[in-house]
Amino acid sequence: MFKCERYLFSDKLQLGFKKYIGCGPAIHCVQEIVNYFRSRNSRVFLTAVDASKAFDRVNHIALFRKLHERKLPYCGVIQNWHSKLYFVVRWNSVFSSSFRVTCGVRQGGILSPVLVNLCVDDLIVLLRNSGHGCYVNTTFVGCIMCADDLLLLSASFQGMQAMLDICTCFGRSHDILFNVNKTICTCIGSVNGCSLYLSSQPVPCVNSLKYLGIKFLVKKTLTVDIFFITRKFYGACDSILVRSKGTCETVRVQLAKSFCLPLLTYSVGALYISETKIRELGVCWNDMFRNIFCINRWNLLSSFSITVVC
Repeated sequence: MFKCERYLFSDKLQLGFKKYIGCGPAIHCVQEIVNYFRSRNSRVFLTAVDASKAFDRVNHIALFRKLHERKLPYCGVIQNWHSKLYFVVRWNSVFSSSFRVTCGVRQGGILSPVLVNLCVDDLIVLLRNSGHGCYVNTTFVGCIMCADDLLLLSASFQGMQAMLDICTCFGRSHDILFNVNKTICTCIGSVNGCSLYLSSQPVPCVNSLKYLGIKFLVKKTLTVDIFFITRKFYGACDSILVRSKGTCETVRVQLAKSFCLPLLTYSVGALYISETKIRELGVCWNDMFRNIFCINRWNLLSSFSITVVC
């Protein structure tokens, strides 16, 4: 796999399934781009495009063609693997006859995420070459992909519609189904009554945007919805406290740190949030300790001697 990295590269705007890169950089880029245009009194159109079952709809013929174009060593081995995929359906103890599968990659496979990135890489190239979308100086930032999550950014309505038309044509030629029911758009900076279309179907316009697990409120700029984060945290804490009745406090604290704390701190370093909002997140964490050790809210945690072995 290491020897083939220089053949299986993908565009810099594809941030998914890459070493040392996760959802945080993608979320941070979106906020930076929006703030850049809003600081110059320009509106920004955002459209979150959903690709249904990207792993299962990878076209093998298109995949093999891309591998040959990259001159990947031992390309025939990968082609041989995917050309001999046969499935059977099991119903109780009865098996159906085998049938051949001509699309999709194996979910959970080490090579599968790289192949998915390779298949959708041409879409980023098409969007960049179209001349539409947002630009910072001369750098194209009109789309950001994290795995199969595609976010389009444009400073004009016409540019956004042109990018959606490119996605429609690309989906038809590569057997990728863009789900209009899960695709949403929004406009930051002004209210626009025009409708955007994807695959000849209108895209709903919303006042909030959920991207990579973070919910943004659309106001003068993108604002992080802290209530969405705290609600998930409190829900997870309540579940832990109910399921761990009868166990010692040390175990309950460890469970909360393992299953609840990641919900509270997910990508927090990449978010633009005020000090007031940060204190709200701290209050949530203190409330968890109060519930575990049965401390009243009007009592300070610093007045109690609590020793937790982690």
